[in-house]
Amino acid sequence: MRFRKLAGLVVGALTVGTLVAPGLTTAAQAAPSSKTVTQQLSCVFGSFDIAYPVEVALTVDGTAVSATLSDIPPTGMPTFLKVHATSAVVDATVNGETVELSGDVTYPTPITNNPVIEMPDVTGTRTGTADVSSVGVAGIDVTMSVQAYGPGTSDSDMSCAPVAPVEIDQQMACAFGSFDIAYPAEVAVIANGTGVTATLSDIPPTGMPTFLKVHATSAVVNATVDGEAVELSGDVTYPTPITNNPAIPMPEVAGTRTGTAAATEVSIESVDVTMSVQAYGPGTSESEMPCTAVGPVGLGDTQQLTCVFGDFAIGYRADLAATVTGTNVAGVLAEDFVPGMPAFVTISKFKVDLATTVDGEAVTLSGESSYSPSKPGNTPFAMPALSGDRAGTAAPSEIAVTGAVLTMTASGSDNLIHCAPAAPATATTTTLAATSAAANAVHLAATVAPAGAVGKVEFREGATKVGESAVASGAASLALAGVAAGRHAYTATFVPTDAAAFGGSTSAAVGVDVAGPPDVKAPSATCTAAEAKAKAAQTKVKKTKANVKKAQAKVKKAKNAKKVKAAKKKLKAAKGKLTKSQKQLKAAKQAVAKAC
Repeated sequence: MRFRKLAGLVVGALTVGTLVAPGLTTAAQAAPSSKTVTQQLSCVFGSFDIAYPVEVALTVDGTAVSATLSDIPPTGMPTFLKVHATSAVVDATVNGETVELSGDVTYPTPITNNPVIEMPDVTGTRTGTADVSSVGVAGIDVTMSVQAYGPGTSDSDMSCAPVAPVEIDQQMACAFGSFDIAYPAEVAVIANGTGVTATLSDIPPTGMPTFLKVHATSAVVNATVDGEAVELSGDVTYPTPITNNPAIPMPEVAGTRTGTAAATEVSIESVDVTMSVQAYGPGTSESEMPCTAVGPVGLGDTQQLTCVFGDFAIGYRADLAATVTGTNVAGVLAEDFVPGMPAFVTISKFKVDLATTVDGEAVTLSGESSYSPSKPGNTPFAMPALSGDRAGTAAPSEIAVTGAVLTMTASGSDNLIHCAPAAPATATTTTLAATSAAANAVHLAATVAPAGAVGKVEFREGATKVGESAVASGAASLALAGVAAGRHAYTATFVPTDAAAFGGSTSAAVGVDVAGPPDVKAPSATCTAAEAKAKAAQTKVKKTKANVKKAQAKVKKAKNAKKVKAAKKKLKAAKGKLTKSQKQLKAAKQAVAKAC
């Protein structure tokens, strides 16, 4: 059933007599006594909001229908107000007929200082005369005529109306064997004093296997009222099992909270419904058919689209993040769309119809944005939030973007831009050759086919990138130095400049052996000793050469024959020592050559 509000109250949520779920009936009552219905009202005056938990006692006597309303308690009414009069209207239902009951009272002396405020009795007349089988309340309105203290003030209305229920939509799935039935539940919760009740919409007459009959249904709603957790439960046994797949009415659920103040915040945390069903045929027994909430499932897809408008083709990367809740699919496209229109073309509305498939079922997600003032057509446009509905109810596993229609409204005219998946990128292959022609060096040469592929090659050893090189005519290379000696394995990965034009590819791993520098032997003791002697001999030769030069200088300086003779003698001795030291150096070098 659909909930509709009448004077702020949910029709079908309250029934007098035996409280009855919609679609069920009570036993006929020839002369029902007064039946009491409770309802939380809210009385508003300016910034004041006063809770009024009203009890309505209904009586039907022939065609006369009357009701009494409980007094407004002495709490919350502003003390600066005096109450002159009160009128009340109750919309009652008798055997399905709506009867308006009304009444008013003017107080002989205005009510002041926040006492109990008495309500008027209300009466009305029904047209039916049949025995009463059901009595209910569809709406309540109370209006007080109040006046603030002080000169020059006048009467004003202070209205009391039922607290509106908190309503949510919860997608549910009812499972029985291989059958999975969608149940888009509408739940309306009302907090009335310490009592909390909720009504659930009927299970629609679609999808239920016709071979099943439904005997009973139980429901549990976990709600939160002003931060307090409240479990609401209820069940109904159908007088006659429900067959042939009609709508299945749900029980009203109720619970109790500890708080008594007028509720300001109500939320629904979970909903569970269980039907007791039985297949036709001898020997069958009742089984449970549970209905549980279908939680949101996150899915995504990325598709390169080519969007065509006239002679222009625009690339767009459709990066979709979607949330599927029951039959609803909501999505967001991450990237802006740049139509590339001239700046003087201004856009007032941008509509997106995105074609997708959810587990193979075609689902269109739509959304639009309006701009005031209009946006220039050469600027980026953020994609609007998208939403659509699917027929499936099972939790999905995949969503795919298959195309889009973009509608850009300029100067009152709609311009349609059709987007389709871009042609698949050209596949590429990459091969690699690795050589080592020198110590601690490696040369890597990659070949990318086809030769027209535009991009770069990234070279890696394992997961470590060792360098990259641009592709030219299908080739890219890299020289590595300082490579440790030993076995190494490299791969080459082609990264296209335009992923829509060419696909990436990676070569197989290629191994190469790298040599280190030649080994150098440590000198032997004989070699070391020979080198030391050679060094000493070299030093001695230098010293004797210096002595020869000194002796030659003295010969030149001698001024008489005696001194010349002595100087030449010394020079001869120095030259003899030089000759000897040179022979020793030669022998020492020969010893080094032999030993080293």
